[in-house]
Formats: sequence, structure tokens, C-alpha cells
Amino acid sequence: MSGGGRELIVDARYAAGLLRAELYVRHRIEADLNAGQGMAVVSVWAGLVVWSNGRWFWWSVGRISSRRRLLYTICPASDVPTAARWVARRYAVLRREQTRAQYVQAWPQ
Repeated sequence: MSGGGRELIVDARYAAGLLRAELYVRHRIEADLNAGQGMAVVSVWAGLVVWSNGRWFWWSVGRISSRRRLLYTICPASDVPTAARWVARRYAVLRREQTRAQYVQAWPQ
């Protein structure tokens, strides 16, 4: 939420572009951006894709719920620095956990 309790709503591609830039400038993390149909995705690492609709960012935290569904973190698109910081933390965890061989195996054949 932005000041005054109002949500900032922007174009999904624009919001994702801000996140991608913040990831690189503040955290030196390179990412790809793809957008269309009112949605955008920032591909950060194998297993780490951030979605945006212009209002929110969300990505998998790498855990499964008791109902066997992926759990997600969500952050307002109006708070790009916080989203980038949280994504950078998840990126660091994935980099530590995945060997190069696991990374290569994650790509479709």
C-alpha cells in the first residue's frame, strides 16, 4: 500500500521492469522480463519466477502446503525495494541449494 491506504496500480510490464531494474542495481541480479495479456513475469533463476499484474508481485517460496499446493509470497507492486529485497533473499537460498548440475537439469529438454 502507498500512503493514505490507497494501492498504486500500474501497468504490469512497467511494475515488472521496475523490479528487474531494482534487482540489478541494488542486488546485481540479472533477470529476464516477459509480458502480455495484462501480466508480466520476471525470470530470476530456475525455480524463481516473479509474477505481476501491476498491483502485486508474487512468487513461490519453495514449500508445499498441507493441501499439496505451492505456497507464495506476495508484495505490493508499489513497494519495489521490499519486493526486490525479498526476491534477492530467495535467490540467494536457491543459489546455495542448487548445484550447477541441478540448474542444468531444471531446463526442459
